[in-house]
Amino acid sequence: MKISVVIPVKNRANLIGQTLHSVFAQTLQPFEVIVVDDHSTDDLKGALSEFGNKVTLLTSDGTGPGAARNKGLKYASGEAIQFLDSDDLLSRNKFQVQAKLLKEDSVNFVYGPYVKAMEERCKWQQADVVMQYHPLPGRSLKNLVLEGWCLTQTILFNKHFLNKVGWWREDLMTHEDYEYGLRIALHANNYVHENETCVLYRQHQAQLTDQTVMEIKRAKNLETCLKIMQANINFKPVLHSLLMFYGNAASNKQFLSKMDTEATRHIYLKDYFCMMYRRLITKYELTKTKTGWSSIYGASNSKELFAAYLNLF
Repeated sequence: MKISVVIPVKNRANLIGQTLHSVFAQTLQPFEVIVVDDHSTDDLKGALSEFGNKVTLLTSDGTGPGAARNKGLKYASGEAIQFLDSDDLLSRNKFQVQAKLLKEDSVNFVYGPYVKAMEERCKWQQADVVMQYHPLPGRSLKNLVLEGWCLTQTILFNKHFLNKVGWWREDLMTHEDYEYGLRIALHANNYVHENETCVLYRQHQAQLTDQTVMEIKRAKNLETCLKIMQANINFKPVLHSLLMFYGNAASNKQFLSKMDTEATRHIYLKDYFCMMYRRLITKYELTKTKTGWSSIYGASNSKELFAAYLNLF
């Protein structure tokens, strides 16, 4: 199976090399690796020079991760697509394990575990539990996305399936993967879970800085994202999923009503009800899973598991 890897990057010259080394360390080599520059101002070309013609460097036609991924997706000619961020690392068996499963009849995508970690003194320190070690609950994927489930880096997609999903939105600078996730769910009818592989999501100082600076902008993007998603709910969600979705929207609106002085947002009784419902359900879920995450994220807090996955990098 020919796998195309699409990596949007903006000012991550210091990180992209390690990401690419994890891609080229795969036991099943990628067919092509496409790095799309979102108008970086650092020395990205210099960082890519060691990889020579093994990497195709494109420049995004727009701004933001959605536009960059679309540029790479248009160029990609593989049968399978791996979207990857410039701070992600792949276990060396990811392509081999997931491609084998993706070859089965009519499989839309294969997904697996990921974990946040930070490198300290040349050693990886686990920053959170291993996510998606367990498969999704039996509820429909559409409802699970409304409840908050979203991840793309761990997924290997069938290219023909993505043609049905469509392009990434280019007007969302953050949370674009959440909106894309709903469209994935609207079209998916056959997806497979595995926990032999792992994606390591690197924590680094740039993220901490971005979090502080971009907090309100991220909330505004989420507000826009949720409105777009609400307009695209062309199915009948179960009440629980709908309340969780509106609870998320209400909590975000409450945050913006306090922090954003440019616009007035009114918090209604229905907003408080949905927020309270989401908080109570989340509290129950966290007590039940003992991982700090709801059950839809399939988390495992095993330290031995993290150590075992590190052997695959």
